Amino acid sequence: MAPPIPGPVFWIDLFISFGIYLIISLSLNLEFGYAGISNFGKVVAVAGGAFAVGLFPGRVAASLLGIGLEYKGGNIYDIVPQINNVFKVNPGMALAFFFATLAVAALFLARFWVS
Repeated sequence: MAPPIPGPVFWIDLFISFGIYLIISLSLNLEFGYAGISNFGKVVAVAGGAFAVGLFPGRVAASLLGIGLEYKGGNIYDIVPQINNVFKVNPGMALAFFFATLAVAALFLARFWVS
């Protein structure tokens, strides 16, 4: 029996992750490989932005929507589908959270930018 073929969501997620890592590695390769300048400030800034994007939307959305604030243990698997269902019904709210997350990530980027 053949293994199941992954759906389009898997491929979209895979290509998005691949693109992000490609952009970061190419920019670091240009700086360190061709210019010979070691710049770990960019890595810290990208890590800070990733931390902000991972931390901010779920907790803030859960608190504003009154879904639940307990992110310990396996409870996150109960909270995130509820948030997704609210965003599915209200795409404007989903876009507002998206742009707010981008703003918070930009603030983290500005805070941790070393160079």
